[in-house]
Amino acid sequence: MATSLKIDGGLKSRVQQLANIRRRSAHWIMLEAIQQYVDREEARDWLNNWGTDDETTVPECHK
Repeated sequence: MATSLKIDGGLKSRVQQLANIRRRSAHWIMLEAIQQYVDREEARDWLNNWGTDDETTVPECHK
């Protein structure tokens, strides 16, 4: 699935600088950031429902 992402020049520059320092591609840096964000949000949703009638199963560990 191809997805396009528009980011401002300042953020683009910061991502590229970080990619250079980490010896990774800017693409890798952005994918890692998105994955961490999604994992964190899924865990937060689960915690907010923990112990309620709407409680769901524990989110899958992706690591």
